[in-house]
Amino acid sequence: MKQKSPLLKGLENSRAVSFLINKASSVLSKLAPEWTYHKVKDQLLVPRKFTQQSTKVPRDMVQFTLETKEGNLQCYKQGRGATVVLVHGWSGSASQFFPLMRGLSQCGFRAVAFDHFAHGLSDCDQGSLRRFIAATEEVLKRLSKSNPGEPPAAIVGHAMGCLAIANAQPRLIKDIPLLMISPIFHFRKYFTRQVNLLGLPAHLSKKYLSQLEQSYLKDLDKMELDQKLKDYAQDTVIVHDKTDEESSYLDSVKFCAANPQARLQLIQGFGHNRIINSESLWQQLKSHLNYEDITAQRFQKCS
Repeated sequence: MKQKSPLLKGLENSRAVSFLINKASSVLSKLAPEWTYHKVKDQLLVPRKFTQQSTKVPRDMVQFTLETKEGNLQCYKQGRGATVVLVHGWSGSASQFFPLMRGLSQCGFRAVAFDHFAHGLSDCDQGSLRRFIAATEEVLKRLSKSNPGEPPAAIVGHAMGCLAIANAQPRLIKDIPLLMISPIFHFRKYFTRQVNLLGLPAHLSKKYLSQLEQSYLKDLDKMELDQKLKDYAQDTVIVHDKTDEESSYLDSVKFCAANPQARLQLIQGFGHNRIINSESLWQQLKSHLNYEDITAQRFQKCS
């Protein structure tokens, strides 16, 4: 008999745990409250990790690691020139930016991206908003140290990566062009929805959400994107898709209405993730970088 692959076994185990928690959560919460809480926490804080095995790293792209207190961060850089830093979102990875990095390198920029903790090839078993912020700050600090007096030409964020950028130390992002893709403006609401999607009874969802907030979402009201990003509105361009089901484009419309210094580009038909590879985004990034060669070839898929 053909044996099942470790990946398939892992998926089945994960589904079995999820089924047990969802269907017998009330009983489990009484018999094994700590175990149940940790399993719920794992489902929320362990990203749906897609490995880079299926994504070929371009030959002229350099891979390197940064050692931090939390563990190693897997990083990538391509091209030479002024630096553009790219920050992915939850359950994403640096590989999402590979086509964009190629285009930037062809236009005379150096593109730098990294896998967040618990994502891609970086260390840690669990991710969190605070780890997102810590990783983003670490990369920006190292770049500042290695290139004194030469701040990034731009910082690009996607989804939760936008929140990490806006919460970085002001000295690391002040007066730097920011491009926010599919930003998540109400993280508490977003996180609450993820808890509710687990299908737990209402009283348990409320209980676990309260526990998770105490551990992982302290001072969140001060960290929400609309509060943080307004200080950098004059340097910000937001690109959002009207069909985005993960983060509402209406939140971006509302933010830009309240902060008219920020620019908003709405597009349609790409959703939450595919927008990264859209021509509209590429044109907005070139414009934000004051790159005037409109004939510059649109980035291509990595082969």
